[in-house]
Formats: sequence, C-alpha cells, structure tokens
Amino acid sequence: MHYDQALVGPDWFNSYDKRAFEAEIVQGMRPAIVQLVAQTIKISYDCYGYMPFSQQRVGQGGTLRPVLKLQTLPSQNEPWRTADDDVDLSMKVIRDMGIDELLQALRISTDPDNPSDTALFGFRQLLPENVENLGKRAVEHGYLDLFEEWQPKFEAVPSALYDISSILDDTYKPGTIEYDIAKMQMQCAYHDRASISLDMNLFRCIVMGGAKRLAKYGLLKLVDSADAPPKHESMPELLPPPPRLAICG
Repeated sequence: MHYDQALVGPDWFNSYDKRAFEAEIVQGMRPAIVQLVAQTIKISYDCYGYMPFSQQRVGQGGTLRPVLKLQTLPSQNEPWRTADDDVDLSMKVIRDMGIDELLQALRISTDPDNPSDTALFGFRQLLPENVENLGKRAVEHGYLDLFEEWQPKFEAVPSALYDISSILDDTYKPGTIEYDIAKMQMQCAYHDRASISLDMNLFRCIVMGGAKRLAKYGLLKLVDSADAPPKHESMPELLPPPPRLAICG
C-alpha cells in the first residue's frame, strides 16, 4: 500500500494512512508475536506456575482499561521457585526485551477501518494525578512554559504501545527532572513532526534496541559496534536512521 509521505504531525497520527501502516506491521509480525507469547507463557508456567494476568493501564484521556500481561517476576515477597540460572536468564531476557508486553500488541487492530483503542506508535498515557505531579515538578524546576506547551500535545496523540520517549531510558534515569524535561521535549517534537518516516525509524530503533539487549546477555553477537540510541542533544534529527548491523548467533 502507498502511504502519503507528506502527512506530518496531527495530519499523520490521526490519519487513515497511519492506521493502515500500523495494521500492516502488526499483521506481518502476528505469527512471531503469537510464538513468542506462547513460549513465554510456557516458561512462566512450567517454572513458576505463572499465567497471564489482567492489569489496569491508562488509555486515552486518562481512562483506565484492563490489559493482559505475562508475569515474569514473582509476586511481592515471593521467592523464585527455582534457582536454575538458565531459567532466570530467560526471564530476564523476556522482561528486558519487553516480550511480557507483547500480548497488548495483539489488541492492535489489523483493520484500519475498525481501529482499536491502542495504536502501535504514539504516547504511553498517564493518570491525571501523574500529569498534575509532573506540572508541579515543572514549576518547581522552572519549566512551566515547557509543561504548558507539552500538556495539550500529549493529550492529542493516540494512546500507544510504543512511545518515542522510550529511547531515553538508556540516556536518562527515569524519575529525574532531566528525564522529565527530555521526555516532554521529545514528545512535543513528535506531536509536531510525526510522519511515516519517523515511525519507521522508531520501529528500527526498537528492533535495534532488542538486538543490543540480546547481545548484552551473550545471546547474539553484534559484528559492528553501534552508537547508543540518539541522545536528547540530537533532538533536531529526533530519530536518525540507525546503523545497519550484521547479527550472527
């Protein structure tokens, strides 16, 4: 399908073309997602007796909706039921790769004429009280103007599985004011400049991040070294195309 390359900002993230683009990605990945989810459920259940569970997540406008998640961590104060290092590594990889979130990808519609309440790329929504707390922190640290620019833009972008600001996690420590500022600035930029090219680059960054995490655990070898995900200082480019890597197992 041909997608309109000229759609930018709200014209893109509210468009039929974006829904069709995401539907194509999800449709193509669905067999792999189903296999990954099935294997994760098997590991979780065989080793720990864990099954998928329902969790409340924030949707558009701060509304709560139930989602299914795969349990990869013991409940609070519950010890691991086995000390097998291989199993523990498997669970760490599953968490670090975000495979425990993949059940949510299956709720993304593959029919652009009947969209779901979750997009593939957009913003992870916040509870109203979390937005209020962010505003208080912005006032305290002298970034009220940025917060006032960010809030309506944040509310306008669809609730999604993958947030562009997720690439900041390797650059800033979540919960710090530096992280909050970088996240607001990056989300403002996405609101203004979202496009199919930007979403494609975000998808590549997600895949590349997964490859790097597998390499961290020694499960893949990256033949060529690669720069870290773009830092906040590279905001003018927002998301430059990541380098191509040869990956061998």
